[in-house]
Formats: sequence, C-alpha cells, structure tokens
Amino acid sequence: MGILKKLIFPPRCAACRCLLPYDGAGGEQALCRDCRGEWELEKLVRCPDCRRAMIDCRCMPDMIRNAGCAGLVRLVSYDPARPESAVNRATNNLKRIKDADAFDFFASQLLLPIQNRLDEFELDMTDICPRRRSAVREHGFDQAEQLAQSLAKLSGAEFETLLLRRRFVFEREQKHLTAAERLQNAGRAVRLSKAGRQAALERVILIDDVVTTGATFSACADLLRHAGVQLVIGACLAVAVKK
Repeated sequence: MGILKKLIFPPRCAACRCLLPYDGAGGEQALCRDCRGEWELEKLVRCPDCRRAMIDCRCMPDMIRNAGCAGLVRLVSYDPARPESAVNRATNNLKRIKDADAFDFFASQLLLPIQNRLDEFELDMTDICPRRRSAVREHGFDQAEQLAQSLAKLSGAEFETLLLRRRFVFEREQKHLTAAERLQNAGRAVRLSKAGRQAALERVILIDDVVTTGATFSACADLLRHAGVQLVIGACLAVAVKK
C-alpha cells in the first residue's frame, strides 16, 4: 500500500517541491539533498545577539520572557526578504500542504533540542499543545497542530489542544502596531479550551511553526501560566529575524 500510494502521490521536497526517491524513509526524505544541505547550514548560522548557532540560541523576545515562558527552542531564523530560501519555502508550504512526512521530519528536528532544554531543568517531556490558527478554514488543517501531533508521537508525550483562537478581527495589521498594541490584540484573539481550563499540568511544550513578533506566543504562554501550568517552554521551527 505504501508503494502504491507513492506511485499515485509522488513524494516531493517540502521546500522546493521537486520529486523525491520512491524508496525514501518517511520524514528523513522530506527534503531533497540541496534543500536539506541549506536547511542544516541555516541551523548553524550564528545569532547576532548571543553568537551561538541558531539551534543552540537561548535568546527570547522580551514579551515572551515577560509572559513567563521558561525558554524558546528554535531551529533556524526566518527572513521574509529571502522568499527563495529553503527555510521560507518549507515553512510556507507547511501552512498549505498537509504532508505527513514533512511534519514528521520537522518534528524529529525539534525533538532533540527540546529534550536538551528540558534536561537543563532535569525534566522529561509531558504535554504538548499547539497554537490554533484561523488558516485552518482556508487549508483544512492547522500546521502547528500537525507539528505538535508528530512531536507527541515521536516523543511519547501527551498531545493536548489547550488553546483556541477567538473570532476576532484585527482593526490594523500587526506589523503596524506597537509591541504593547500587538500583545493586547493577541490577548483578545486567543483563549483556553475546555481542556485547558480543566487541565492541571506541571509543564507544557507550546508549539508553533514560525514566531514573528512573539505577541500571540506571549499571550498563549500567559494564559497557560495563569491556568496553573508551572513551566511553559516554547518551540518553533523558525524565529523571524530582527529588522
């Protein structure tokens, strides 16, 4: 059945969408050789602030730190000015193409850095929750949820949907707002689910694909902390570069 499925739906690179070998092994074949090489190099690019490789960077936007998030794991940086890069193509495609191999691959990429961060607290992985996004109505799925489910499957952690997005329309685009205005808008746009209100969790890994301003991520972390979660660690594939 697996081979037949690949004949009908040929596997394609999650970034450039070129055809991949039919005998590829699951998520390990989510990127072609060229895009995989570029992706791995991007993980080693040094953060301009701490000078560590991006995959080892410990920097956090102030608003995420102020929301009580204990850490933010990321793999690469995201630069909107580089639309042809493997990072941009892959993260953009994740939003619109439901590719199980791609989600498994990127989840496997996140697994070790998250475990390393938890080791610093002498903790194991427990619950993983995604950010829900309104784009699910357009593309039929939520990429953050898919990523979180793959990560939970790989790690053995429990998957929970603790956060939901409200029906809220921004009066102005986030990029035109101050940091305080972005955070206020984000706080009005998300809420705890029924499971989130009833859960008594010690720690949560909060998953997203790309963190841009950090406002919505901060609002989510703040809600979880006020709900009684003792430790919130954020994890994403990419953090937008500072301009």
